[in-house]
Amino acid sequence: MTDGPTQETTIMTVNQVGKTDAIINPGLGYSISEDPGAMQYLTGHEKGNAEAIRRIDEMFDSCGFRERGLIKSQENRARKTKSGDTDTRKDFLHGFLVMGTLTNVKSDARQMTIKKQVRDDMDAAPIMTKSGETLSVFNTRTDSYGSRRKILNISTPEVAGFSNIERCWNRSDQRYWNIPCPKCNQLITLEWEIDIGKEKAGLYWKVDAAGRLVENSIEYICQKCSNGWKEREKYEMNLNGVWIPTVKDPKEK
Repeated sequence: MTDGPTQETTIMTVNQVGKTDAIINPGLGYSISEDPGAMQYLTGHEKGNAEAIRRIDEMFDSCGFRERGLIKSQENRARKTKSGDTDTRKDFLHGFLVMGTLTNVKSDARQMTIKKQVRDDMDAAPIMTKSGETLSVFNTRTDSYGSRRKILNISTPEVAGFSNIERCWNRSDQRYWNIPCPKCNQLITLEWEIDIGKEKAGLYWKVDAAGRLVENSIEYICQKCSNGWKEREKYEMNLNGVWIPTVKDPKEK
């Protein structure tokens, strides 16, 4: 979401891993403070906008944005009249943040030119609408900024072959987070279960005769060296992790 050659970033992951607090809100906060411009935050459902804006307000307050005068006054917010700080729009120096939904293509994709666009829960939106392919229609809102535009796609994939986030992922360089195994120091991706022949790898645990989890039995078995390690070791490993692309040139796919 900041200056750099990358125009579009896609994060395809599971639910409830802190994407909003770890990625979206910090990115929006940094942009408002350090790299302002015309921004749009699109959620999968209109009901999700209220929760999204509540968390943005909390971020503003915790960072002192209003005290510093970064966000325009909200005097008229209770009356829902036009203001610089409403439930659907935040105005700030040299830019604004407007809320929208991925399902409202006709309205939210055509009304303004956007430099930075965040698309959350993308698989809640249809792939095609009467206006055309959903992603293509929203992309047109950023065309005026050319190589300076920034698009962030985030979602959990739903139905293979009918997934917006899958389409975005397939045209990316498909990077995976790799961390060094504390036993062999080789870089690995974390997987639930991996078939490596007679050996086992991935996340494993034991249960007793009654089918209950055996405490302290959970461990990750490295797919490179077959040694196991505990959750407490993951923090240090993540500090030394790296993103590794698996597709050299997405355009050749």
